[in-house]
Amino acid sequence: MWTGEDSYPAAPTTDPDGLDEALLGIRPQQVLLELTSRCNLRCIYCAVSQPDYKGSDLQITRDEVVEQIVSLGPSEFQISGHGETTLVPGWVELAQALLKRGLAVTMISHLNKALSEEEVDTFSRFKRITVSCDTHDPAVYQRLRRGGRLERVANNIRRIIAACGRDGVPMPHIGLNCTATHINILGVPDLVSWGADLGVSSVALTNLEEYPEIPNVEKPIHPAKVDPVGALAALRKGREVAAARGIDYYPMGDLEDALVAAVAELERKGPAATNGGPPADR
Repeated sequence: MWTGEDSYPAAPTTDPDGLDEALLGIRPQQVLLELTSRCNLRCIYCAVSQPDYKGSDLQITRDEVVEQIVSLGPSEFQISGHGETTLVPGWVELAQALLKRGLAVTMISHLNKALSEEEVDTFSRFKRITVSCDTHDPAVYQRLRRGGRLERVANNIRRIIAACGRDGVPMPHIGLNCTATHINILGVPDLVSWGADLGVSSVALTNLEEYPEIPNVEKPIHPAKVDPVGALAALRKGREVAAARGIDYYPMGDLEDALVAAVAELERKGPAATNGGPPADR
């Protein structure tokens, strides 16, 4: 178990180039570093699943990362981007080095791999972990996130929370991030309840970014194009469930606006209006 001992020396705070004193107090709120664009899942709505997609790892040493990031003095440092950081050899050592330097470390991860005890302990020291997870239903999860298993995600969240309790450290803010499609939107209230049962702090809904259709792969559709009435009701019910369970709830971007506009358009056209799309799934 990593304890955070043997910390690096504190980073210098003086400006070597003698910049105007007023600038010395300015620092970025957040710095993001994408260690890899690789992923071990093939989610049907993600660019990684496109036939011509090729992922790669960032070619930089740990010490270079630590020194460059610490020199910026960010309030938070996110070691993730489009890929899955936990696939990168040495990610734990990098995270630990940043934590030892006093940085608040965050990550977006699908948590869909077997985590070692050291990885779990390292995650337990983070400020925030955003878990990409679109559903509470194992079958729907596999349908959306090809190559993944929902129970592995749930087990990793439980292990991280347990490590915090065992070591007496504050729990990171663990949030679920759900990409809303016609396949999973009606299940959002159940996802919120499932997340609350696990002990997460928030659930966010992300607008679907539509990519070219992939041969022989189910095409995800924006909920506004399929069943906007049901989707809007599910989104709002999710908000009610979150409030009742005491967790935060964030429909991101213009998702709710798009659903409201689609419902208004249906009402304008009258009872005979149809959208012609497949039925939304629960």
